[in-house]
Amino acid sequence: MGRLSLFGLVVTAVACAPISSPAEDAAAEDQREPAAAAGLRSYDVLQHADDWLGRELVVDVYEPIYGPVNSSSAPDNGYDVEVEDVGTDILNLVPDGRDITTLPADLEPPFRVRATLRRDDKWEKSSGRTWRVLEIHEMSPLKFPRPVRAESAKAILRRPRRWHGRYVELEGDWGTGFEASYIDRIWIDLYPGVEVFCEPPSEPDEGRFGRGYETHRVRLVGYVYTMGQYGHLGGGKGNLVATKVTFLDTPGCKPDR
Repeated sequence: MGRLSLFGLVVTAVACAPISSPAEDAAAEDQREPAAAAGLRSYDVLQHADDWLGRELVVDVYEPIYGPVNSSSAPDNGYDVEVEDVGTDILNLVPDGRDITTLPADLEPPFRVRATLRRDDKWEKSSGRTWRVLEIHEMSPLKFPRPVRAESAKAILRRPRRWHGRYVELEGDWGTGFEASYIDRIWIDLYPGVEVFCEPPSEPDEGRFGRGYETHRVRLVGYVYTMGQYGHLGGGKGNLVATKVTFLDTPGCKPDR
């Protein structure tokens, strides 16, 4: 097994204090309150960017996150969350400065946070974008769910609403090269710290997956998004952000599932 470290990131799990379960939260508070809805997603937070300002929320973060070294949208003391299908809206994570004074440098999704939603007035005014910040009071690690197997990329695109936001397993022919990373019309991105199995060998000067256009039979596991346009010039009708890549056509390699 290999670990692909995009942009120089090498990430490991973070041990944090546990947070009560969704059932416990629901029993303790009114269901109409956002704070009771443990397991809100980052997308939900930005969809209610104004409604929930100043509210304490419980949010599950499954999306890739980037610090200030790798994202111009990340605060110096926190992370930018790569939320799909929200246009130019920004969601940052920062410590609250009381319960949590700093966030780990090796913080790795997925994790759950209990946090208060704020607005970054300075950056919102200067950028003209919706810019929201979750001030974290408490956090705990999560596991990725069991992936749902998709018959094919075409099957996903035939029923986009059904598949949007789901954690899937997909096999297909992955074409990569200059401004290309597709299985059919689904654009393939790689999660930071993605696991890579049976990676084909390359020459020292070629870099990962070679320099020219290549096609490999792969099994991917990751989150799929289908409600926008993705990849180079918006040519993708879907996007799969892979947490695991297994090359199925590497000679002599017998990958585990």
